[in-house]
Amino acid sequence: MGLRLLIALHLSPVLGVVYELSEDNFERLVFQPSTTAAFVKFYAPWCQHCQKIAPDWRKVEKAHGKSSSLLVGSVDCSDGPPQPGAGGPGGGGRNPLCDKYRAMSLPTLMYFNPPSSKGFTYEGNKTAADLLAFAKDLGSSCSLSKQDECTDAQKAWLVEYDTMSVEAIKEKASEIMMQADMAKMQMMMVQMQAQEAFGDASLTKAAKDAKMKEFETKMKKMGDAIDESWGQAGPLRVMRMVLHEKEGGKAAMEEMDKFDMMSMMGGMG
Repeated sequence: MGLRLLIALHLSPVLGVVYELSEDNFERLVFQPSTTAAFVKFYAPWCQHCQKIAPDWRKVEKAHGKSSSLLVGSVDCSDGPPQPGAGGPGGGGRNPLCDKYRAMSLPTLMYFNPPSSKGFTYEGNKTAADLLAFAKDLGSSCSLSKQDECTDAQKAWLVEYDTMSVEAIKEKASEIMMQADMAKMQMMMVQMQAQEAFGDASLTKAAKDAKMKEFETKMKKMGDAIDESWGQAGPLRVMRMVLHEKEGGKAAMEEMDKFDMMSMMGGMG
């Protein structure tokens, strides 16, 4: 067990630690009552894209290491028990947390707003400036009843959604979440099809090049759809703030969060 994990297990967030999250401590630390939100990186040491983002992620860790409201942590997706026929270049098995939260490509950044255990994928730019701005917003105390740290946009959304019924907010939020899940699922399917075609030895080079170009066009379209859905992440977070404080809102949010398009589509196969 590494030193960073030992510190994460035994010290309070207000002391300023770097959290290495595991199956043993994830739920206890991420969903603790005192935490307003959590920003989590799923990575693997051998992943080049993960190595590229590491310096900027360390800036987020440093900026919020002493925060009592925002937990910033990381999950090593290669840190799991050895499994026959499984594991990446590191030789270990895939961390079950990465499957549970569907960190299918690395790095995957997710954010959580306790007490809800639902995680949302961060689809924004991964520069230090963008990550720091998002983390600051995520860790703010902005809410329907406490708007001192709300941005002007959040205040406007709070006014709009506070006038809506719980059912109307639930319907609008569910639609946004469904569109985001659909865009990501379609992207994953196109990527799988492209990988299959790339490995098809029966295709001529010309035929394979044509298919790759077609898949590239499809992935660009799916990427645009994911970007569009990410544009609704701010309003969605405010809808959930309002539901959290409205009578009957927590129950509606729990019901909303039970919907799992990936599991539903998997069950249809």
